[in-house]
Amino acid sequence: MCAQPTKEKVSAPSKVIEGMEEALTSVIKGDLIPFISRFLIIRYENEQYGPFLYNRVQADYEQAQGMRNVIVKPRKIGFTTRWLAVAYATAITTPGYEGLGLTYDDDEAEYMFNIVRRFYEMLPKGSQPSLGKDTGRAMSFPALDSRIEIQTAGGRRKGRGRTPSAILLDEFAQYEENAASEIFASVVNSAPLSVPITIQSTPKGIGNEFHRLFTRSLRGESPFKNHFYPWMWLPEKHQLPRGSPLALSADQGYLEMTEEERTLVSEWNERHPDILLGENNIRWRRYKKAENPEMFGQEYPEDPVSCFLSTTDTVFETALLMPWLQRIKTALETSRNGTLKVWRRPQPGMVYCVGVDCGEGIAGRDNSVAVFGTANGEVVAVLAGIYDQMEMGQMVYDIGGQYNQAFVLNERQAGFTFQLTLHNLGYKNLYRHRDVETPRSRSMPQLGFPTTQASKRQLIEGMRAALKGDAFQCPDIATLSELVEYKRHKDGTYGAPVGSHDDRAMASMLYLQAIQACERAMPRVQRALGRRNALVAYPVGAMP
Repeated sequence: MCAQPTKEKVSAPSKVIEGMEEALTSVIKGDLIPFISRFLIIRYENEQYGPFLYNRVQADYEQAQGMRNVIVKPRKIGFTTRWLAVAYATAITTPGYEGLGLTYDDDEAEYMFNIVRRFYEMLPKGSQPSLGKDTGRAMSFPALDSRIEIQTAGGRRKGRGRTPSAILLDEFAQYEENAASEIFASVVNSAPLSVPITIQSTPKGIGNEFHRLFTRSLRGESPFKNHFYPWMWLPEKHQLPRGSPLALSADQGYLEMTEEERTLVSEWNERHPDILLGENNIRWRRYKKAENPEMFGQEYPEDPVSCFLSTTDTVFETALLMPWLQRIKTALETSRNGTLKVWRRPQPGMVYCVGVDCGEGIAGRDNSVAVFGTANGEVVAVLAGIYDQMEMGQMVYDIGGQYNQAFVLNERQAGFTFQLTLHNLGYKNLYRHRDVETPRSRSMPQLGFPTTQASKRQLIEGMRAALKGDAFQCPDIATLSELVEYKRHKDGTYGAPVGSHDDRAMASMLYLQAIQACERAMPRVQRALGRRNALVAYPVGAMP
């Protein structure tokens, strides 16, 4: 996307080249591809030079982008070159245009600027626009008062006090963490809403600024539009044919796929019948995984969650969550201002359970979350929003009623007003917990599940057992994301990485506890969760 010129003026070449004037006019009208594909030259990976023809990923992004974009991508897929080409084409046609690219070190900045210089120098002889000063990091075009500049992220106040026309934060996950948030704030706050911002990177662990930005966008909590491009988008680039001497020796002949590989191929091909994977792609994948097994998922992402975990220790085995990450689904319906997502509507006679983790109802804090599901572990709906406990109680009363008076289990310590609201509304199917130390003479155990260090470990073990027993089936990427990232901190506590949330993860674990406590839970789920892990619990009220 580019700013529109304020006057009809083009930095005209000194020599008329057939088709160039028409291509430059197309740029002014907002169509950059004719000029880029015919007149801009790039260096290919085979060290040959040729015209810049968009690949499948670049062409898709051209249509999918918004004004604020955050991109997770594999290595060497051409996003940086595309942005530089767009910036160059716009700079030589648009008065006052200023494209600003930021990257993580001097070598990368030099590499990026050399791409821009190549665009200029390899135009047909005599067709270059009038050039101002070339500083090695900035190129200007005096006739239009326009420029392209590439900077490193060394200074934390980059972009402050100026108004670029387009901004790129390249390989943002590589930025020094203490400076990344300040650079982000400086650049974003300097840009009017009409200025396009592109932030792109291969992943690099969880808890950094790039991970937080992409995760917030994925959950719909950010104005940035998320774009995820796994290596499978370019199968022709990522393949080794049968007989290739570059393949692992055991894979040079016919390749028998593992169950995991067959699942990957079949799931992808079902969703992308026009971009098919096959044996040659798996042969390449095996080679790259053998070459650097710990970093493959980071350098060549396959899903938008586990790609951040290649360098991170987490609580739940990513391999157990991977099948569900490959099967995420768009909600059947979304309501309540986007906070309620439903994958399956209530079915007559079905037993439903709900796990609830209440937040404070304050923007920027944890959401209040309710995970609704069947008694065999299938998540059917997720409610997640900035709601106080009274609001949350009213909504769970309404939605739980629709799901056949679902059995509700919530965290006790952070849920007194929530529990009281449900109780006052007359909701009967609530979890009550008799603590081990509570005298048996007390007739009515307390509402809610108490979270202590011991009981939190119990919730974690319940989730682990459910994942191993295929007794937790979730189509929601935001919930799966929190479970994948859930970690044990250095002080021994459990939770989300710094700057992230674990409310969906906690609600999911409480949901499984609700199943375990429910008298009519299906035997398969009871076995998967493990009754030996249960605390003394007493669900009360008539089951539907």
